[in-house]
Amino acid sequence: MHHITSSNCDTTGNSLPDAVRQLRRDVLWAASREKQVTTHVDLQSDAFDHEVRGFHLLEALPDGRCFRWMSSYADFLLKVSAPSLAIEIRSGVAKNELTVLIQGNEVKSLPLTFDWQSAEIDLLPYAGREVRVELRTSCVVAAPGDPRELSVQVARLTTGGQGSIRAVDDDGVAKQKSPQQRAGWCHPPLPELPTFSREVFERVSTASAPGSPAPSSVLLAVKFFRPFDPTSEEMLSMASLLRQSGLRVHLVAEQVHESFLPHISSVEKIATQVREENSILILHHGTSWDYGKRLMQHSRARIKMLRYHNVSKSETFLKYPAGYLEPTIAGRFETTDLIPHATHLTAPAFSALGDLLACGAPPEKLLHLPFLHDLEKLDGEQSGAVPAELRNSRASLKMLVLGRQLPSKGLHHCLLALAHYRRIYGDGISMHFVGSRNALHGRYIQELELLVEEHALAGMVTFTSEVNRTGVASWLRHCDALLTMSESEAACIPIFEAGWFGKPILGYQCGGKTEHAGPGQLLFESLDPALHAEAWHRLVQEPELRTTLGALARQHVRQHFSTAKIHARFLEVIRLMSTERA
Repeated sequence: MHHITSSNCDTTGNSLPDAVRQLRRDVLWAASREKQVTTHVDLQSDAFDHEVRGFHLLEALPDGRCFRWMSSYADFLLKVSAPSLAIEIRSGVAKNELTVLIQGNEVKSLPLTFDWQSAEIDLLPYAGREVRVELRTSCVVAAPGDPRELSVQVARLTTGGQGSIRAVDDDGVAKQKSPQQRAGWCHPPLPELPTFSREVFERVSTASAPGSPAPSSVLLAVKFFRPFDPTSEEMLSMASLLRQSGLRVHLVAEQVHESFLPHISSVEKIATQVREENSILILHHGTSWDYGKRLMQHSRARIKMLRYHNVSKSETFLKYPAGYLEPTIAGRFETTDLIPHATHLTAPAFSALGDLLACGAPPEKLLHLPFLHDLEKLDGEQSGAVPAELRNSRASLKMLVLGRQLPSKGLHHCLLALAHYRRIYGDGISMHFVGSRNALHGRYIQELELLVEEHALAGMVTFTSEVNRTGVASWLRHCDALLTMSESEAACIPIFEAGWFGKPILGYQCGGKTEHAGPGQLLFESLDPALHAEAWHRLVQEPELRTTLGALARQHVRQHFSTAKIHARFLEVIRLMSTERA
């Protein structure tokens, strides 16, 4: 592989190669702007008892700038058989407002906060009629051009009816809560937590004065603990480093894959640990977890780190069976609830620290801690055979989409952009989806297959769901570029891995992607298929640009995210927390 020298591959924004600068200008100029997008829920029932979720809105201004709004726009038909409609609502940002309309007329306006509030809507004037009710909440939560989604709203609505509403999919089939797959999963017992005591809380909170003994033990907690899961593997890396530093380390999780069960501490040891005051609690947070929330509140540890991993955007799961939607909604509110109980808040990207600030986190509690990984292990993986899908492809550009095949990963955006490419430029590229599938999202996989069929992409697309570490390394070695269209990320692990192998990074910019991929990569704040198709076409026409972009990614990842540097930063954070308390 050709390596460009550091003199013309400086990773600062002012030293990008001219060819990369020109490529980005050309692509942005040629592609159309992202259009305004919004979502709404349509519900019908004689009796009403349901939750309405928040959605985001991207508003494009005439000058090309974008405002990111958090907005829930829910409308439903209600056959009025009760005297009133009760609304309970809370907001995920400090300033927000609810507007209620019936038949298009505003009947209620209510300022919102983080706390639950109640409102009563008089329905007597509409008795016996079928009326359309609209709920609207909105507020600007990010600066122009900032694509981050920072919060949601949740509203509970009830009438006096005895029945409950059915939320239906587009095909009219009632949504069902699908049970999690249980094969290979264990549920180790969780100990009872000590009763919360304000006196103990205040004593422990002030126990970090100069002269206090250094913590002697650590409890690491996560909801799901499983192989090939970045959060689980980060927790194992933390445990190993902390033990090497002489600390006693215990691990607790609610749902554990049987192969990871030996890492979990006994219920007796965990029960003792949560009562130990001269200790550290590190709670990994990326979804709703009631026990984890209570653990943060009730643990008597002197130091409590909330390790924030990003909670996926709720609306990406709206159309699909329950299993991910509810935890993402609750998880965003739990973020706000957890912050007051944590002494320190860490995140693997500066954008994720911004999410915490938007949830009310005090700036002095925040610490930037890159994702713990061991990329050097990729070099040690045996060089497996070239995947057959790549070997058989005659495409000029072979793009890898690596990661779980879920709605939040944006695989449908990849296919829509590929369809646009095929219409305009032909079949000179191929797209290879590699990652596990979840039985909860069979409908999403069917939708992807329909897109492939509808746009005649069968000869340009492959799907692989079973792959081991050696297989992943082979895909990364032999692909031409990594494509990521996920809409919500703190640390996108495939970016680190692709950069380690010197592959260009393409796709949609959100969260920490640019921070981790480095400057110059073809990540854009738009999902417009035309924009991405234009970028891919340039790489097909000018293969030397791939080499340049790949070298930039390789240099950035190896310079800023080496295992030694990341591990040293983690131990520095532990020392900081132990000696200074924020």
